[in-house]
Amino acid sequence: MCLAVLGGCAWAPGLENTNGYAQAPARDFQLAARADGEYFASDIADVADVGTGQFVSAGDPLEVFNRFMFAINDTLDIFVLKPIAVTYRRWTPDLFQEAVSNFVTNLSEPVTFANALFQGDWEHAETTGSRFLVNSAIGFGLFDPATGLGLEHRNEDFGQTLAVHGVPSGPYLVLPLLGPSTFRDAGGRGVDFFLDPFNYLARVNDKDTLALTRTGAEAVSFRAANIDTLDEVRRDSIDYYSRIRSLWRQQRERQIRNDVGGVGPEFSGAEPSTDPRQVSVR
Repeated sequence: MCLAVLGGCAWAPGLENTNGYAQAPARDFQLAARADGEYFASDIADVADVGTGQFVSAGDPLEVFNRFMFAINDTLDIFVLKPIAVTYRRWTPDLFQEAVSNFVTNLSEPVTFANALFQGDWEHAETTGSRFLVNSAIGFGLFDPATGLGLEHRNEDFGQTLAVHGVPSGPYLVLPLLGPSTFRDAGGRGVDFFLDPFNYLARVNDKDTLALTRTGAEAVSFRAANIDTLDEVRRDSIDYYSRIRSLWRQQRERQIRNDVGGVGPEFSGAEPSTDPRQVSVR
């Protein structure tokens, strides 16, 4: 329910709001935009038709189910996760929050390493393996000296691996608690679960509570880092569900392309628009 946060938002002329948003502080969640600072027309079409302002489905055949699940997730976020995240951010030191973020990121590196190998990205696999060794041995899993050594973090998962090898995404799907996904990415989550050595050790040692604790720490850490961004998106969206769907799709495409380029043909179905009404990032 909290993995839909993405930085940045803008509106087409003729719609009510023309506000821009700050990007989310989380490293892996930034809105995919063109190099010249413009969104693709598909981003606006995903929310409303530019000319008429009418809502459109934008390739969402399961929209009735998805909106129902989105409402449940959003309710849990409002009444459970957000209050916890606000308390966590307000009453814990910044150093502690950074350590938690570094810890959960470091635990995810083995899965990223495996998927980099599956994708044939040997350079990134080497970087990820080095990051894990450095941060575990020197940073004790709580600090991130690897980034200072030029070993940048970049998440990879099995959904991205499938996309690299040409597997289509399938319909957009909102998962209980987990939020936006597709059929391809939902299956990828299951593979990543079994690829993760932490989950394996927790299972064989009958320590399922450790896996649940880790998941909770990831959710609270991420939600706390993106409180302001989600509040702005919610406040200024014409249709919160459609806006989250659009932003998530852009971000997912950006992850698959490793931050190269913007929204690709899988999502947009067209080249960037030259329409003068094209929205620019402010």
